[in-house]
Amino acid sequence: MIWPALLAGTLMILVSIVDIFLTVLYARKGSGLLSPLMTRWFWRAVKILSQPLGSSRGTALTFVGPALVIVLAATWALLLLFGFALIFWPCLGATLQAGKGATSTDFLTAVYYSGFCLTTLGLGDIAPQSGLVRLLTVAEAALGFSFFTLTITYFLSVFSALLRRNAFSSLVHQKTGLSGKSAFLVVGLLSKSSLGETGPHLRELAAGVADILESDHFYPVLHFFRFHGRHYALPWTLAILLDTVSLLRTLPLTAYQEIELEVCQLETACRELLRQLSEDFIGRQAAGGNGFSTDTVSLWHGHYSEVLRAVQSRGALSEEGTPGGEEYVQSRSEWQAELEELCHAMAFDAEDIL
Repeated sequence: MIWPALLAGTLMILVSIVDIFLTVLYARKGSGLLSPLMTRWFWRAVKILSQPLGSSRGTALTFVGPALVIVLAATWALLLLFGFALIFWPCLGATLQAGKGATSTDFLTAVYYSGFCLTTLGLGDIAPQSGLVRLLTVAEAALGFSFFTLTITYFLSVFSALLRRNAFSSLVHQKTGLSGKSAFLVVGLLSKSSLGETGPHLRELAAGVADILESDHFYPVLHFFRFHGRHYALPWTLAILLDTVSLLRTLPLTAYQEIELEVCQLETACRELLRQLSEDFIGRQAAGGNGFSTDTVSLWHGHYSEVLRAVQSRGALSEEGTPGGEEYVQSRSEWQAELEELCHAMAFDAEDIL
């Protein structure tokens, strides 16, 4: 009985320490022992269980991110608590003695002693009687102090990255004139006196997407935070920016070469973020496609024509250039299907997002 308890307790402690190290300190996606599995299955469970909620489903899913952070921290704490309890259990009544009266030898007493050590509250009414148990007591107290410090650091880092992501989403929303339409963003970008002034704005957008991508590499749990307001949804942000790229690439601009590099940077960042999200939520990179209905293609042509007319008066179009409506449809079809599949996997309404 003693050795199985010692081995099980040691294993639980090691799993907790390694998972905390890989999740909080090493901080690269997919590197944890328990965290990747827990986040994936927790999301799937909530996604399935929330289906009968109907219109309230979106509200329920907004709690997934905060709940996941709590579940991860609670799992680490419980592994440490019960791991050390299993090690201390055989010591009760021998090298662990109560200050007064007989020493209880049940497992709950071991959990009680482990909890006092882990939370660094003190020894309570039970004290170690041997050097080895004293060292284990100090070791658990040190791990407990480190655990709470690292957990608080993790919380602060996650919510700091979340704040930056939401701020960027709000920036994109503001650049669309709070309309949620890429046409306003494109017209705003092309309203400068020259395309050279458009470049810094595109670089700002590309940098924001790169920051989201790297933050999600460090803290994958960020994927599961969602808020009311569609402009906070990552698929919505990607749809706006990818459509902006498709429009800028296909509009007959006078001096497109002045912003070609910036457009390429923004497209690369958005495509990489889309790929990563697809792998995380779909399990693979979703396949693109050209199988769109005639009505959908007609809507895209109408959208392109609307933007073309809006920027004609800005002086940014070439008189010799040929409108690229077909090229725009081809460009949009390269990412539209993937985004639709991603919306479904992330439990968003594709029609509302796209």
